[in-house]
Amino acid sequence: IAGKKKIGITAGASTPNWVISQVYKSIKTAKLKKEKSFLVYLYVFLKFFLRANILLAAGAGALTIAASILLDISPVPLKAVIAAALYIFSIHTINNITLINSDKFNDPQKAAMYEKYKIIIFFAAIIAGFASVTIAYSLGIIPFLIVILMSAAGLCYKAPIVNIPKLTKGAQPLSSIPGSKAFIIAGAWGFICTFLPVFASHSFSFSKIHSAFIVFLFTSSMVFFRTACIDILAIQGNKIAGEITIPVLLGEKRTSMILKILLCCVITLLFFFSYAGIISAFGYFLIFYPASALIFMITNQHKEILPLFFSDIITESMFLIAGLLGFIWSLFSLL
Repeated sequence: IAGKKKIGITAGASTPNWVISQVYKSIKTAKLKKEKSFLVYLYVFLKFFLRANILLAAGAGALTIAASILLDISPVPLKAVIAAALYIFSIHTINNITLINSDKFNDPQKAAMYEKYKIIIFFAAIIAGFASVTIAYSLGIIPFLIVILMSAAGLCYKAPIVNIPKLTKGAQPLSSIPGSKAFIIAGAWGFICTFLPVFASHSFSFSKIHSAFIVFLFTSSMVFFRTACIDILAIQGNKIAGEITIPVLLGEKRTSMILKILLCCVITLLFFFSYAGIISAFGYFLIFYPASALIFMITNQHKEILPLFFSDIITESMFLIAGLLGFIWSLFSLL
């Protein structure tokens, strides 16, 4: 059927969306392979980077670059960028190993990869974490403590440490709190990507520490957006696996509306605080990033421009826009 121009997919009411999605992607891949399309090779290449969390780590580095430029930190502390990327890779990879159950529904190929190469992937995560701590130590005691504390916090996400009388039966992990995932990931990313370059730089004036908190709001908001979008795509699998994410809790439509409002707030934040001089003029240019995310949400909602085939990759790649904008801004600043 891969040679046909039009293929219809139908399913019973009890068929989960993730099954329909996997069938769609399989047929789409087969069609592109038959046509020898460049898109299929690009998709396979990016999908590997996505499943291996390499794309995510690059995004963390890109977000750290954008945060540094917003704070007028010059030059951008590349060691802090690398440390942030390695930290995100390490923590997310270790947590992915513990989330194989939901991945079996949302991304069976990813779950299979983690099952088959679990030991190799685990050691890669440990090495990345150690490298992140080592680089942070070379930047000073405060960057070192930031990475150590955030690593400990990330590893405790699945540890049974929450005990609320009359609400929980014994100690429960933070992950058991409904909707906590997006907030915890956003806070951790935001803190690392914002404050690691702040304390690693010698050009940042601590009289402008309030600027860092504004940038923290920006970085954590965009990470919250990314996490909630991924959870929307994975809503069926999360329901089956018992993962109570924000989309599971509030529903897909309400979550989408909240994310659109959040992006409008981020655009306003960048414009207002750039105009007030609290963050650098790069904030005006960076508005393109949340604006493109807003366009992504609107178009993807109606499936008009961005196909389901690439939706997860596009969502994870959006951090790279921030880094690209930062690179372009730095080039123009040199002219």
